[in-house]
Amino acid sequence: MALIGEIKRRDAFRLLQVWRLQRDAPSLVSPDRSWSPTMGLLLAEAFPFGCAVAMWEARQAVALAQMACQSGRDQWEIMHLAVADTRRAPPEDPQVFRVRARELLDEVCRLAGTKRMTGVVARVSAEPWLTASFRAAGFTVTTQEDLFVRPVPAAASAPRIDGLRPQQRDDAWPLQRLYLRSVPPDVRFAEGRSARDWQLRRRLSRLPSRTTRWVVAEQGDIRGWLTETPAQGEGLRVQVGVAPGQRQLAQDLVATAIAQGAERGFDRVWSRAPAYATDVQQALVASGFTKVGTELVLKRSLAVRVRNLAPSAVTAQSEAGNGLPATQSRLSSRRIGERVVARAARG
Repeated sequence: MALIGEIKRRDAFRLLQVWRLQRDAPSLVSPDRSWSPTMGLLLAEAFPFGCAVAMWEARQAVALAQMACQSGRDQWEIMHLAVADTRRAPPEDPQVFRVRARELLDEVCRLAGTKRMTGVVARVSAEPWLTASFRAAGFTVTTQEDLFVRPVPAAASAPRIDGLRPQQRDDAWPLQRLYLRSVPPDVRFAEGRSARDWQLRRRLSRLPSRTTRWVVAEQGDIRGWLTETPAQGEGLRVQVGVAPGQRQLAQDLVATAIAQGAERGFDRVWSRAPAYATDVQQALVASGFTKVGTELVLKRSLAVRVRNLAPSAVTAQSEAGNGLPATQSRLSSRRIGERVVARAARG
């Protein structure tokens, strides 16, 4: 009989079993940002709106999922997903894998609903044996992203880009405007991004931030952006975004990223570009990048129970009185009593 539930740090035995699983089984998802599975497991209860869920069979951990809340949104992203016996693709026993993955994802979505999350997002390789398990759990594809990689040359020069500067705190809303006019409506609806997603992260320590953000500003507006993040063992990870019709700007930003990788001593640069960002994809190919894979962004939307927002008149009047200070509440009750007496006298 399988047991499934949220991981608690006080259960040392189960925590050790889960740690062994995440050490031996590869992750089946590719999160949008760097993630440490070990730290995510140890600090799952400490993260705001974070969670870790595991499944056990015969006192042995056979499946694990780690989630974190996306910035600016009330939805989870699956940061780490491991299922036993998945060292090969496809797994040796697809039926067992599908059952474990389905039950694990169902529990993840159930916990997300109890924590008032509106959805759960995952990025997975476009492999039928993998995506079928997510579809069976109610996930649907929101967009397709292609992965590109390029070795860094020994020396590279960055082109001059007018208006290129580091991102500032006031750039969040201009970046959101650029996002609204460059992303298809159905993708925007599924992602649910707001200006908070583009805000600079406040550093909680004195250590320098690993991510470098650049924008291309022109007359108070932004027509492109570049994000650079060192990825351990993977080189320099870059993301590029431009306004529609800015193919040359996309090529210049990609060339800048290559030059930054050479200057900082990385051996390769890789990027993830959505299928709808044709200008960025063409710029990557023209700059010597090679497409090495395709990933799908899947999401399951959740119905969140809301409180009664239209109470009856008597309940609203009572709650209004209870919410007032003592003096005002007595005055309100006195006025209501006076109106009742006056109506009785008229009757």
